[in-house]
Amino acid sequence: MSKLILERFHSNKISTCGILKHPELESDIFTLELPWINNQQNISCIPEGRYKIRPFHSESHDDCFEIYNVVGRDLIRIHTGNSVRANYQDPYNKEKIWKCENRGCIFPGMKIRLDGIIEYSSSAMSKLRAIITEVMDFEIC
Repeated sequence: MSKLILERFHSNKISTCGILKHPELESDIFTLELPWINNQQNISCIPEGRYKIRPFHSESHDDCFEIYNVVGRDLIRIHTGNSVRANYQDPYNKEKIWKCENRGCIFPGMKIRLDGIIEYSSSAMSKLRAIITEVMDFEIC
């Protein structure tokens, strides 16, 4: 069984970016996640570590992948998406709140922008579906 590796290369207050690596991937698959906010549920990317990943059917994201055994977290998925930018502002304190299409999951894509946008996510998911057909080891570094 070969391992899927996510190498993160950029993180700021807006996003965390990386590249998924696997021997069977012919081209780079970029990733976009929320920024690191101490592993808080729904607003932070997950910590570096070794996990398991498996194909998963979700009503909201169809055929995606579940990352499990994440300490203190659940419902972590790799699924299509485009942005991790906040799109909701609290009317009482005027600070941005991380209410967006990402709740701590990983968005794959074929092109990435450092302003919190990933492109061609469906194409990247198709490439991942071809190689992740059963439970695999998944390492984030």
